[in-house]
Amino acid sequence: MDWSPPSPPPRYSKPSPPKNDVPSFPTELYGNETETQSIECWVYESLQRTRFDNGAIRKEAIADWLVQPPPKSYDGKEPLAGLRLICCEQKMAMEMPLDDITMGELHSVLGIPKSHSFLTARNTGACGRYFVAGQYPVFIYNRSNNNGTISTILKYDPTTNITIGYVLLGPRISVVNVCETIKSQFPEFSHPLLIPTVMVELTAADLLNELGSIHLRLAEVERQTGYGDWGKEPMAEMGVRDYHRLARLLGMLDCRFSFMEVAVQCAGMMNEFTLQELDRIKDYTNSTRLRQLRGIINSQCLKQRVELLASNIKHLEMFGAIRQRMQTQQNVLFNLISQQESTLNLEIAQSSRELAAASRLDSSSMKIIAAITTLFLPGTFISALFAMPLFDWAALSMDGVVTDRFWIYWAVTVPLTLFIMIPLGLYALNQAKKHRAAVEEARNTAGIKQV
Repeated sequence: MDWSPPSPPPRYSKPSPPKNDVPSFPTELYGNETETQSIECWVYESLQRTRFDNGAIRKEAIADWLVQPPPKSYDGKEPLAGLRLICCEQKMAMEMPLDDITMGELHSVLGIPKSHSFLTARNTGACGRYFVAGQYPVFIYNRSNNNGTISTILKYDPTTNITIGYVLLGPRISVVNVCETIKSQFPEFSHPLLIPTVMVELTAADLLNELGSIHLRLAEVERQTGYGDWGKEPMAEMGVRDYHRLARLLGMLDCRFSFMEVAVQCAGMMNEFTLQELDRIKDYTNSTRLRQLRGIINSQCLKQRVELLASNIKHLEMFGAIRQRMQTQQNVLFNLISQQESTLNLEIAQSSRELAAASRLDSSSMKIIAAITTLFLPGTFISALFAMPLFDWAALSMDGVVTDRFWIYWAVTVPLTLFIMIPLGLYALNQAKKHRAAVEEARNTAGIKQV
């Protein structure tokens, strides 16, 4: 019997058991020591009688809580379907919220042998089904090493239609959202594969938001470069762009999109595995039991939902043509940076030419000054020499003009000149020798032979 409730079923949060109602959950299991959440849902013979609960649970109580007998209704009947789920929200990608001991106990309850550690490896993605004792299927959805997917491991008992397991949520998927979604949908889809379907749906919605953010920032890059389908600024308003900054931004977006692209592919693989297992569930479920549960398992509707989700994920792969637009913008920015640098080089060359012309003008001026100085230098020297008191121009004869102390001038000038010029000459010779040695070493390093 198909059933579609007009409104979400009633929700309970550890109620006290009134008369003619389902007993409440044991409160001794709950605590606030960790951020690990437990979700418990049960459906009884009357579709209007459902039971939900969720809350924080201590890590040492997880294993015992998962294997507890299912709660009976007030009239002592077993539930038609049930779910016990542990949800752990990861604040950082690939950081396990539970320690190795707790995870080992959890895997032991789910029936995964220690020898099959590859089924629960943290850094490798995998989707598969493992049979415990040959009759209880364990559905494994292991996340790959990126920050956009979830990990889910579920053990399903086809004789009681009870599913237990755990979910590791990505850093952007909240436990509250998961709890509300499962509570509202479990009475209609009391199917073990509802949980991975919900997880992939939430992941797809999260990836859509991330891709939308990348799309908007890429559109801004296109507007800045002036090449895109989103319009561009008039050339008069564009001014000088920092294309190197845009190239760094584009590189960051490309890296972020690569992670999202892999996450979309991973979600697609998980959804494909779910679709495959929906067709196989009848192989390990008693046909009589399957007909009895048809009204609440709703396999056909869930299959249509998963098929629609597969189409949604395919469209996520093509969202906004982001990959093609990024490649186009990379080429555009490379050309714009090359043009900008070529323009800068031309401006530098023009400045160099102007500087060379100014230097030539200064050189011509210095030559004129040097020529004038050289022209007047002999007269200046003679004037300064004859003005010295070594000459007596008041003498009565030419023999008395040069005094007896004239030799002092030469005795001081000649040694002082030699004292200055000889060290300068030696210093110049040494520098020339060093220069020739440096040139020779450079030639040898470059492999140029002296001709």
